[in-house]
Amino acid sequence: MTATEFPDRRYLITAPELADRLDAVTLVDLRPAEDYAVGHIADSAHVDIYGVSLNDSSEAPLNSFLAIFRVLFGSRGVRADRPVVIYDHE
Repeated sequence: MTATEFPDRRYLITAPELADRLDAVTLVDLRPAEDYAVGHIADSAHVDIYGVSLNDSSEAPLNSFLAIFRVLFGSRGVRADRPVVIYDHE
């Protein structure tokens, strides 16, 4: 999907806009680990979401899945009072 195809562009920023805000945001890189290892934006945290999956969306498994994501993102510095910028390979 290109930026022009993104359904709500108010959630997108340009690279220069990001550069101006780096000290005020938490950066999260969702690309595969091998891509992150080759290079990434300085101070970005890596979260490997490819190792987490949900096959059963009933209440207990869904709650466990969400708890895993809270831990994954929380351990990378994501918190409710700070904007988060997520990027990936697409």
